[in-house]
Amino acid sequence: MTWKAKWTALFLAAAVSLSAAGLTPGEWREDIAYLARELPAKHPNLFFHLSKAEFARQVSSLEQAAGAATDIEMRAGLARLVASVGDLHTGIDAFGPSRNFGMGFFEYPDGIFCSSARVELADAVSARVVTVQGVPVAQVMARLREFVPRENEMVTLALAPALLGRPAALLAAGVPLTDSAADFEMERGGRTFVIHATVATGSSRDTRRAPLDGSFATPLYQQDRVSKYWFRFLDDSGALYIQYDQCTDDPAKPFAKFSADVARTIGERHPQRIVVDLRHNGGGDSRVIAPLVAVLQKQRGARVFVIVGRNTFSSGFMAAHDLKHRAHATLVGEPTGQKPNSYGDVRTFPLPNSRLVVSYSTKYFKLADHGDPPSYAPARAVAMTSAALQAGRDPVMEWIERQ
Repeated sequence: MTWKAKWTALFLAAAVSLSAAGLTPGEWREDIAYLARELPAKHPNLFFHLSKAEFARQVSSLEQAAGAATDIEMRAGLARLVASVGDLHTGIDAFGPSRNFGMGFFEYPDGIFCSSARVELADAVSARVVTVQGVPVAQVMARLREFVPRENEMVTLALAPALLGRPAALLAAGVPLTDSAADFEMERGGRTFVIHATVATGSSRDTRRAPLDGSFATPLYQQDRVSKYWFRFLDDSGALYIQYDQCTDDPAKPFAKFSADVARTIGERHPQRIVVDLRHNGGGDSRVIAPLVAVLQKQRGARVFVIVGRNTFSSGFMAAHDLKHRAHATLVGEPTGQKPNSYGDVRTFPLPNSRLVVSYSTKYFKLADHGDPPSYAPARAVAMTSAALQAGRDPVMEWIERQ
């Protein structure tokens, strides 16, 4: 499982039965005390960012709230507490089994925009969110960011917008939902409209990343978000494009064979540029990419580019590091959602009464050549913009194809 999938399970899930009877105040306090004792003991350096005094203050505040707070308020408090540690790989399953609206969101400098939606809600794609259930989206986002592990600015940009599509997270942020449905007031091209979103069912997961009216086509990097990895030779630009979304070996298409197919294509088509896109890669097993790195190390005719961004985490981040240092790739795009020097190698434990699952790091990894930078910065920064989203463009690939 990728780290992004793990984080989704831990931070983005919506509860199946949030209205069910919660724990007694005494049971919540037992869970809080257990967390306060076990997490510092198991994490190699829990207080690298958060002070012991602030951790103790939050624990005390939660214990006092246990007498009057609702179940969702207690879960939200635990999520805030663990997120404040500032470690991407340390979190808590605060909101239970997953339910969602089937909508994806992306934060740009000029607002929060819908980047994907199931077919029934596809009119929302590329529109800017104005309000959620009547609450200004800026206010909602300020509350949702409290549930995100603040390792750096980019991880907040990556993970907080995803919470907009999760009913339980919205409830925890104080958004007044009714029957797990929400009205999203949207704006596009001067037109304001409302999307009434209900929880997606198993039969309504046809995800669209472009409007149904055909105003723009789905850009290449969004065309296949199901496959773990795939590649395509681009005749127009002479580039070989490789999308590597999960560091997971697919038994139906083993990565060693996939890498051999890449090598054969390089030999037959002689690309001018080779692009490895890691923008959607939230991790998995860092060893999987080794055959591709070996292929790219050996080729000499093409420049190698690696696209990174806010959603490049964990083993996806390690893949970028390996390709840069071993295949002499040029990194392009946004800074990564993980710090070069950071904690990882995740383990978990459950709380005794609520059975909420806590994840925690067990090792420290130092990959920065100098200092302690907040992200792995690309050699060429290329920003993603809402204008590009609404035109179906990819500014990063456009820059690469001009080189």
